[in-house]
Amino acid sequence: MSASSHPADERTPDDAMIGVIAELAAELWVVKRRLGKLETELAERGLSLDLDGEAAPSTPDEVAARDEFVARIFGPLLATSTTPDDR
Repeated sequence: MSASSHPADERTPDDAMIGVIAELAAELWVVKRRLGKLETELAERGLSLDLDGEAAPSTPDEVAARDEFVARIFGPLLATSTTPDDR
């Protein structure tokens, strides 16, 4: 088997990284669309967002939502259990 091919059920760290990049790109697109709509709506109402503050999670629900997001995004990397000895 060549270095560039591998069975479909055998994920490499590179496959996992591509999965992470794709997940992040999808999330970013959704957030950008939603934020654009929100900013447009606020501007039409004569309001603006205060973007100077830090957007750190402040409630247990926000922390849990952040942790779930991180686990989903980085899950493909965690699923590839390679160590330096495996390479």
